[in-house]
Parts: sequence; C-alpha cells; structure tokens
Amino acid sequence: MRDLKSQSFISGIVMNWAVATIINHEEETLDIEPPNDLKILFGQVLIDHKGRFDTGSWIHSSLIKHIDLSEGLVITRNSIYCLQGEGHELTVEPEFFHLFKDGPFTPLMICDRFPQLVHTKKTAKRGVFLKSNAH
Repeated sequence: MRDLKSQSFISGIVMNWAVATIINHEEETLDIEPPNDLKILFGQVLIDHKGRFDTGSWIHSSLIKHIDLSEGLVITRNSIYCLQGEGHELTVEPEFFHLFKDGPFTPLMICDRFPQLVHTKKTAKRGVFLKSNAH
C-alpha cells in the first residue's frame, strides 16, 4: 500500500482549515455533486503540488470521500490534502458554503458574522510537516 503522506501523493497542504458538514441542504442549491454526507474542506493554501492555486489563496475542496484528522489527511475525488496546524470541525447551513464561495469571507469570518449558520464548532489541532524532496 502506498504511503499517502509521502509528498508524491499529496496534492496540497492547507492551513487555517475547516472541515464543514453541510446540513439542511437541498441538493440542487449547491454547485457540488451531493452524496449522503456533505463534507467539504475549506482552507488557505500553503503548498499546491498540482499548481492550481497561489500560496495564501482560500479554497474549498470537492466533496470529502475520506478524512483522518488524527493523521491530518483529507481525501476528495481528485485530491489528497494534508492539514497544517489548527483547524475546525463545523456543522453548517448551506448558506455558509455560498458565502465562502462568493467571497470575500473566510470560514472563521462567517462563523463570527453569521453565527446562525453554524450549528457546531469544534477546534482541532493537526501539525503536519513534510520533509522536502528538494536537493
């Protein structure tokens, strides 16, 4: 079995992250393909090995297929993200996703300014440091 934490398999590293479970959703109102459990990663790009995003950009993932917070890994349909530092687990209303996607709000700004959209908020810490393959 391949080592998912090896740099060659990690799509990117995100900091200031939040894993959000979206509840009370109507599938057609979100611009994502819904499974039974809508979980999305929000975060700020530290490193993007695929070259899609600039460092410091805020992103949201496609739907999460597997998550292991103890290992700091989030697997989506197309990517494997490594979580850096402190983050949050949230249970939110669909409007949270729209406010983030349409900008200019970060996940914590939405929590602070629109508390009615956040049902639960739990802080999680995960420090992940990968050894560079640079010569």
